Amino acid sequence: MIWQYSYINRLLDLNYNCLSDALNDNGLIDSKLKFIPDILFKFYSPTDQNLLDIREKRIWLPSPTVFNDPFECSIGFNMDEYIKSVIIKFALREQKKKCPVATLTFTREDLYQIYNSYTKEPAKAISQKKSFSLCLMQILQQKDVSFQNCITHMISKRKDAAINFLNSIKLYSYRIACFSADWNFGGVCNKLLLWAHYTQSHQGFCVEYDISELQKRNNEHVEKNILYSQLILGLFPVSYNNKRVQISKTIVERHYLDKIDSSDEKTIQRICFRSILSKSLSWNYEKEWRLIVDNKTAKYYNNRISFPFIKAIYIGCNASEKLIRNLSEIGKDLNVKVYRMHMSVDDYSLYYTPIYQ
Repeated sequence: MIWQYSYINRLLDLNYNCLSDALNDNGLIDSKLKFIPDILFKFYSPTDQNLLDIREKRIWLPSPTVFNDPFECSIGFNMDEYIKSVIIKFALREQKKKCPVATLTFTREDLYQIYNSYTKEPAKAISQKKSFSLCLMQILQQKDVSFQNCITHMISKRKDAAINFLNSIKLYSYRIACFSADWNFGGVCNKLLLWAHYTQSHQGFCVEYDISELQKRNNEHVEKNILYSQLILGLFPVSYNNKRVQISKTIVERHYLDKIDSSDEKTIQRICFRSILSKSLSWNYEKEWRLIVDNKTAKYYNNRISFPFIKAIYIGCNASEKLIRNLSEIGKDLNVKVYRMHMSVDDYSLYYTPIYQ
């Protein structure tokens, strides 16, 4: 298991309902320091508000609902597998009634076919089997219309309930700032997609943050600083995988039957938190780290949390003269280095030259 998942498990096992609950748990905080990188980068569009945030050394904490990936915080679920289990249970109950009319119930042969259908793409060795959806459709075509309507209604009701449940547990109780951690700017400056996606086609800028100060836990100022503890607790890397974080059909069924207990709730918490830190492999070029702050804490900071670690500013190659002047002034005021990005004439890469240092 990757370390961030183990860390979340430990957090929840200690009965902390959110990250802020653990602010005084020095053991939990210290155990995370070895994983946190020294440097983070964040890409910005060229807005007046972003310039003000840089000048004030703070970070905007948006809701994940505004992120550009529609799968943010969503949880995977095999709906066919769930409906198959519902149909099998229904069929077993019906068989106990011993209905003599085959068109008004599921027969033993029907049940056998449903059992042996698949809900995921099968291996070649079992490719002769039918998919569950096709199997059920063919079985229902042989049934009385009243029975078809009964099953169709039951399936629709269960699907709607499952979807509503999945939507209800999306973890929007946190706000998230996104960074890239490529360990050196030489790697990040050539991330053309990051510049294109997040700086308004290279018209914005990128800020390099040196957060190594967070690791100085022997520093009395840091140790007693609640803000720093909040930042350490909230920083996590994103895990990239082609498989989505899944919730089991058992939990969905228990919710439908109103039988969710405390153990289920903790499992749901783990799944939801993992969904914040999981994205498709298509995004792995971002090398993303996230600062996760619960809504209550974010509201206390007016959704803009102090982040006083600016090391350098890199201005996009398509930036306006006005933005160059403004960021140059900010760099001087904050005493941080400012660079200008340029397009290479030799290949598809960027390089930078100093404006202020």
